[in-house]
Amino acid sequence: MGVCAGPSEGACHRTEQSDGGEVYPVKRIETDVLIVGAGPAGAMAALALSRSGVRCIVVSKYRWSANGPRAHLIN
Repeated sequence: MGVCAGPSEGACHRTEQSDGGEVYPVKRIETDVLIVGAGPAGAMAALALSRSGVRCIVVSKYRWSANGPRAHLIN
C-alpha cells in the first residue's frame, strides 16, 4: 500500500494493488452509521436515520437494484 497526497475530505489516502498488478486509489468515507444490507430493514433504517439528520451509508452485496418488486414476502 502507498499513501496519496491530499488533505481534503474524501481524498484518497491509500492505494491497493489488485491481482492484475493495477493500482486503484482507496477512497476514505466517513459516516455516523454503516448499514449492511439494503433489504426492507436496512432501507427503512437508512430512511429513518437520514430523516433524523444522521449520516448513514447502506452497503449491499448486489451491484444493481432489483428490476421488479421484491416485497412479496413481507406483505
